[in-house]
Amino acid sequence: MQFGKEEDNVSASDESEKREKKKKKKEKMGYEKKMDRSQTIQRQPLGPPTPAEKNSWRFVMLQDVKVEASRTLLRCVHFHPISMEIDLLFPSIILVREECKRSKLRVKAEKRAAKFEDRMGGREECRILSECYREKKKSADVKERENYYRRNGYASEEEERLRAEGRWMCAELSERDRDTDKQERRERIRDSRYNRKYEKCMTDDVPVYLGRESAKERKMMARFRCGNEERENRYWTEGEERRCRMYHEESETIEHMWSGCGEMRAREGKERRELLSEEGREIGWMKEIWKRRERIEKERDGVRK
Repeated sequence: MQFGKEEDNVSASDESEKREKKKKKKEKMGYEKKMDRSQTIQRQPLGPPTPAEKNSWRFVMLQDVKVEASRTLLRCVHFHPISMEIDLLFPSIILVREECKRSKLRVKAEKRAAKFEDRMGGREECRILSECYREKKKSADVKERENYYRRNGYASEEEERLRAEGRWMCAELSERDRDTDKQERRERIRDSRYNRKYEKCMTDDVPVYLGRESAKERKMMARFRCGNEERENRYWTEGEERRCRMYHEESETIEHMWSGCGEMRAREGKERRELLSEEGREIGWMKEIWKRRERIEKERDGVRK
């Protein structure tokens, strides 16, 4: 009987050791516990790419739209000097990238890969490294690389010839890729049903208001310009959910809140471009809207109680 107990103790200790090893292995590989969407975004923003991601052509050609969108937004918030608190809606994410003039992760990762190839092309004295590089070019990554060159107007053979002539392709490829990404981004904004009027306040460079010292004002301006403060943009909802939060008789749009809302004082009509100018001239009006909404919501909550 004693022998049986010892055997049970040994097997239990073996199981605990195995669990500990698995736990350490997961931690070593950067394993993150599964959390709900809001917790992940608030507590675990994505850090810089791992070494494996930096040299991986497969990583940069992300096929899952949702993963790509969430990573793009998180990196935009994490690396840009402001945290804009934009609603996590896929149409908003495209507008955030346009507002901050941020390229996709693909553009940056492919730029790193092209720069690596440029450097390798001029370092034949590193025999072992050069051999590894040649073997890598024969691998399954070739198709991704060819797609990258084709998207930027080069055939793979032409790119090899230019490199052989000693021409560095990194700067030219990254510039073309950035332009291509910008065109694709703006086409998607034009085709989107969300905040169709964003084009009226679109800028070629980073908007001036992003240089403001007040983080609250930057967030406020970004939300108004990207359409998060207009319930009319929520085309997937109906009726009450799209009406003005202050004056429930009409749809909530920038134009309505400026001159048609019964809760706001009467103003002369202005174009959308002026109201949402990149300098933020009407920031006082935006602050007033936020205060009125907060007051009205408190009054409604008091009535319900």
